[in-house]
Amino acid sequence: MTMRRRSSSYPHLLNFILTFLGILTLIGNVANGLAQETQGQKYADQNCLDCHSDPELKSGSGKSIFVDVGVLGHSVHTGVGCFDCHNQKGANFDDVPHFTALQPVACENCHPRTAAVWMEYFYKMLDKIGRKDIPNCKDCHGAHDGQKQMSMVIVCDRCHTEIAQKYRQSYHFKKYQEDTRKYPICTTCHDPHFKSKKEMMSEVEFKQEIVDICSRCHQRDIETYIHSRHFHELEGGNTKAPVCTNCHENHDIRKPSDPESRVNASNISDVCNNCHPGHKESLHRGPGVNPALISCATCHTGHQTDMASISHEIFKEGGIFNRCNYCHSSERHSKENLAHGTLMLIDPSGKEANCTECHIYHWNLPGLDNQQIKHKRTECVNCHAQQNREYKRSIHGRARAQGITAAPTCTDCHGEKDILKTSQQFTPEGIIELCSKCHSNKELMLKFQINPYVVEGYKDTYHGKLFETGTRDIKFAVCTNCHGSHTILAPGDPESMVNRGHIVETCKQCHPRANDRFVSYLVHPKKPTEGELQEGAKMAMADSSMAGVRTNSERYGQGTGWLGFNNLVTAAMSLLLAIVLGVFGFHTFLWFQRGIRGRFRPKGIYYRRIDGFSRFLHILVNISFLTLAFTGLPQSYAHTELAKWMFRHIISLQTAQKLHYLGALITGLYFALHLGYLGLKWRKLGWRKMLTGPDTLSFRMKDIKDFRDHLRWFFGKGPHPKFDRWTYWEKFDYFAVFWGVFVIGLSGLMRWQEEFFGNLLGGGVISLADTIHKEEALLATAFIFIIHFFNTHLRADKFPMDVSIYTGRITEDDFRNERPLEWDRLQDEGRLQELRLKPLGTFTTFLGYAWGTIALLIGLFLLALIVIGQFTVK
Repeated sequence: MTMRRRSSSYPHLLNFILTFLGILTLIGNVANGLAQETQGQKYADQNCLDCHSDPELKSGSGKSIFVDVGVLGHSVHTGVGCFDCHNQKGANFDDVPHFTALQPVACENCHPRTAAVWMEYFYKMLDKIGRKDIPNCKDCHGAHDGQKQMSMVIVCDRCHTEIAQKYRQSYHFKKYQEDTRKYPICTTCHDPHFKSKKEMMSEVEFKQEIVDICSRCHQRDIETYIHSRHFHELEGGNTKAPVCTNCHENHDIRKPSDPESRVNASNISDVCNNCHPGHKESLHRGPGVNPALISCATCHTGHQTDMASISHEIFKEGGIFNRCNYCHSSERHSKENLAHGTLMLIDPSGKEANCTECHIYHWNLPGLDNQQIKHKRTECVNCHAQQNREYKRSIHGRARAQGITAAPTCTDCHGEKDILKTSQQFTPEGIIELCSKCHSNKELMLKFQINPYVVEGYKDTYHGKLFETGTRDIKFAVCTNCHGSHTILAPGDPESMVNRGHIVETCKQCHPRANDRFVSYLVHPKKPTEGELQEGAKMAMADSSMAGVRTNSERYGQGTGWLGFNNLVTAAMSLLLAIVLGVFGFHTFLWFQRGIRGRFRPKGIYYRRIDGFSRFLHILVNISFLTLAFTGLPQSYAHTELAKWMFRHIISLQTAQKLHYLGALITGLYFALHLGYLGLKWRKLGWRKMLTGPDTLSFRMKDIKDFRDHLRWFFGKGPHPKFDRWTYWEKFDYFAVFWGVFVIGLSGLMRWQEEFFGNLLGGGVISLADTIHKEEALLATAFIFIIHFFNTHLRADKFPMDVSIYTGRITEDDFRNERPLEWDRLQDEGRLQELRLKPLGTFTTFLGYAWGTIALLIGLFLLALIVIGQFTVK
C-alpha cells in the first residue's frame, strides 16, 4: 500500500542524529573493550559458573548472584560470554568482590543504535519532565533471562496498569490469546525505545503515523480509508480530520458487533456527531425507528464514508443503492431495466454517482434551505446537460419558458421515479401512447390551436395500422422518428425534422429512395375545422392560466393540396358507401320479408345452369376474395381487440401481408382467365348477340323494368317480375367485380410499390391510393358479406344456402319460378332436354355445402369485424 504523506525534515534529522550517536558509542565501547580484552581472556565462562551456579551464592549486600544456566541458555544472550557484559573498567576477577563499585551492564556495547535512541528519545524526555521511575533495559528485557519480546504482563503492566486493563477488553487481546504470533500487543504499535514521536511530529504527521501503524495489519481497510473524505482532509492539513483511533479508540478496540464498541450501529452516530454536529438529528429516519437500523454508517459505509468514491465498490451488493433498498425494498428493480441502472455501477465516463445525487439524505440541517437544495439536486440538467439544451430549443421547452405549465418537462415523459431505460420505456407502442396523453386531448390541444387529431390521423395511415396490430416483427415510424425526441420543433421552424428543408432526409431513414414528390404523403390526414379552432380559442380566453400565452398560429386548410383531394375522395367514397348499402340494404330488407311468405316446394329434376369453367372461376373468386378480406380487414381495423387477437393467435402480420399479396395474384389470374373466356365467347357469338342477347350480362332496359316491378312486388302492388337467365342484381354483382379489381388492384399495387410510385407521381398520390384502397375494400367486403350473401343464400326461399354456383345444377321448380323467361325460351327451342342432368351424389352435394358453409362463416366473421371496427373509437 502506498500512502501520500506531507513532506517533513523529521526523518532526515532523526537518521542523522541516530547515526552520529551510534558512532560515538561504538568508538567508546571499542576503546573500553581493548582495555579489558587481555584480562577477560584469562577467564572462561566455566570459571564464572564454578561459583555463580551455586543457588545460595549472595553478594556482600545479601543479594543473590546465582546464575541459572538453563534460563541463560534459552535467553537471547545464549552464546554470549560473561565477560562480554561484565567487563567494566577496574574489575579484578581474581579477587572477591570483583568490582570496587559495580556498574550497570552497558547494553549499548552491543546495541549502540537502540541504546542511543532510548537515551535521546525515551530517557531524556522523561527525565526532563521529572520522572524518576524511568525503566532501563533490564527492567523490560530482564537480565540473564532476557527475551527479544517480553510478555506484556511482565513488562508493560507494571507501569501502565489502567491502559493494560483496557487492552485486555479489546478484540486485539482476545485474538492474541488465541494466537500470540499473529495478533498485536503493546509493542506492535508502540516503539519501546522511542517515546517522543508525538512531541517531534506535527499533529497531522502523528495522525498519519497512526494510519501507517494500523495499515500493517489492516491494509484493506486503510486502502478504503485513503479514498475517503476524512483522509483527503488530513492530507490537506486539517488537524481535526479523524484517523483510526478517533472512531475505534486506541487500546479498548472492539468489533463493531460488540454493543460496547464505539462503532457499533447503536453508537456510531454519536461518534460521528462529535465532528458533524446536527447530522445525527437529521438522519434519514422516521420517528420511533431503531437507531441501530439507520445510522450514519448505514450509508457512509465503513472506512470509505463518501458513498461514491471507489469504482470497484460503489453500488455493488452492500453499496449505497442496496443500502437505500434496505428500507425502500418495495421500489427495488432490476438494474438492467432502469434508465439510471448504469449509475448503480459506474457510468461510462468514469464519473461515480449515487442515489443522493437526486435525493436529499440530510434534510433537516441547521441553516440550510432544504427546498432549494432539493430543487437544485433533482434538476435533470445536472447530468443531462446536452438533452436539456435540446429541450430548451424545442417547442415544448419554449412553451415552458413562456409560462405554459401544460408543456411537458422531463418527468412528464420519463417519470419521476421508477425511470426505465429508453429501450424499455420508449418502445414504438410506448412512444405513441405517451404522445397521445397530450396530443389526443382535444380540449387541451384546441386551447393552444394545435391539431387534436394527429394521433387519430396517424392511426389511419400505414404506419398507424402497423402500430394498431401490436406487431413487433415489422418496424414502423412513430412520433419520434419524424419529430425527434428532445428537439421537437414546429414544422415551420427551419431546423425542424419535418420542415420542407429536412423532410426528405427524415423520410429517407426508412425510405432510402424518397424524393421531394414522395414527401407529400399525408402522415396526419385529419385536421380540425375552423369552427373547432375558434371554439378552442374561446376556451383559452376563459382559462385565466392562459392569460398572455401565445398560441399556435398555424391554420389547417381543409380544401387545398393533397389534403383537399384526400378529403374530397373520402367524402365521395363515404357517400358511395352510404348510397350502395342504403339502396341495396333496403332492397334486401324488402326481399327478405317478401320471401319468407313463400313455401318450399319439392325438388325433383335438375338442369345445368353453370358450366364447369365458370364454376372454377367462381371458386378462384371465393378463394382470392376471402384471402384478401381475411388478411386485409384486420389491418384496417387493427385498433380493435378482435383484430389484435387474430394477429396474436391466428396469423402473424407478416404472414397476413404475404397472403394478401398472394390473394391479389389470384385475383389477377381469374380476371385474366375470364377476359380470355369473354374473348372466345365474342368470337363464337359476335358482339351484338353477346351484348344484347337474352343471355347477356350487360344491362338492358328490361333490367330497369325488372327493378321497378320488383320494388312494386315487395310492397304487394304488383306481380313478381319474370326474370331471364340473369337478374339485375346478378349483373350488378358481375360488374362490381370489374370495378373492384380495377380500383382495389391499382391502388393496392401503388401501396405495394409505394417508393416507386411515390417518387414517380408524388407522395400525395400514395395517400390517395391508401384512402381509395381502404374505402373500396370496405365497400366490397361489406357488400359481399351483407347484400350478396342475402341475395344468394339467406333470403327465405334459398335459406340457408344456394349451392348451384358450386354444383352447376338447378331444380326444375327453381328454374320455372326464378327464371321463367329462360325456361319458356329453352322449351320453345327444344333445348331443355339437353340441359337435363341427374341429381348429384350425396358426397358431391356435401362438398358443395361444406365449401359454401366455410365461405359463409368466414364472411360472417369478417362482417362482425367490420361492424366492431366501424363503431370502435380509434
